Amino acid sequence: MATGVLISEVLCFTRNNFDKLVISELKPTLVSFYNDEELVAAKEILLKAVTTALDNVGRSADMPRIPKRVGDNRKQHTVDDLLKLFTLIDERRLSMPSFVALDLTRVPFLNADCMGMIAMMRKLESFERRLVSMEDWCVQEKISSPPAVQPAGSDHALEHHVSSRVNATRSSENSDEGLCDDDIVVDRGNPLPWTEVARRHRPKKPRVTQSTQSENNVKKRSKLLGTSCDGSNKIKSGVEIVRKAVIHIDNLDVDCTAELLKEYLLSKDISVITCYSTKSWLREGEKDRVTAFRVCVPADHRSAVMDANLWSKGIILRDWQFKGKSLSQHGAQSKD
Repeated sequence: MATGVLISEVLCFTRNNFDKLVISELKPTLVSFYNDEELVAAKEILLKAVTTALDNVGRSADMPRIPKRVGDNRKQHTVDDLLKLFTLIDERRLSMPSFVALDLTRVPFLNADCMGMIAMMRKLESFERRLVSMEDWCVQEKISSPPAVQPAGSDHALEHHVSSRVNATRSSENSDEGLCDDDIVVDRGNPLPWTEVARRHRPKKPRVTQSTQSENNVKKRSKLLGTSCDGSNKIKSGVEIVRKAVIHIDNLDVDCTAELLKEYLLSKDISVITCYSTKSWLREGEKDRVTAFRVCVPADHRSAVMDANLWSKGIILRDWQFKGKSLSQHGAQSKD
């Protein structure tokens, strides 16, 4: 059995409580109570004692590599090395000198409150480990999802998702036109090229085919007119229905009349259903110097009327703007 006495409050406390407390309870107390210098000094003393004990039993090869700790987490790593050496002492049953304390104020007293604090610190450490594992799982899920290739040169502003993921622009309705902010994610640790993005769990909208588009157009129509000209059909229409186009012709000379305009259109082989004077859509100071007409023609003749070469310079042609029915008109129609 090794003889001798070594003065170290850290080693005295650890040796007397190593068998009473688990490492997860002992480590927070050492980290919070002792400073860096005390822990480093205790580590050097214990390292020499363990090396000497292993040499005495001829098992120097069992000595683990204990590096010199530097950096921000130096204190935590130093405590880990101390506990690793005490674990080796306990497993190999090595004979150690007696570790004593010269200053009892540097030996923490573990009462019920301290044990409660230790339990709380253990829970915090467990929570941090679970949070890290969850973040790692999210990163792996996003990386494993298939990326959608965007055209080169497209601009996307990238931001972090959780602490290492990113979202990009918000402006499209389907995957062909673009992706929204919450759709694009990139791992900073393993960045994707600028032309590649990864979708989130947003379902893709179905593509609109020509058949579905035609069905939607049919549903939006309020009327459907038959177009068959088969004379053998027994079911025929009673009244011929002519589809019409209403056009507003503005900025005509003040001498122009409805009859003169109608005759001009007929001379161009354009049928006129109705033609009468109406208000000009010009500005207030110009309305008194011009005339305007509302002309109704068959829908097949609309393109001929809207030909710019048919009219003198300055004459304005627009599609007629129909006003919506008022609430009183809707009420009267419902009563009828």
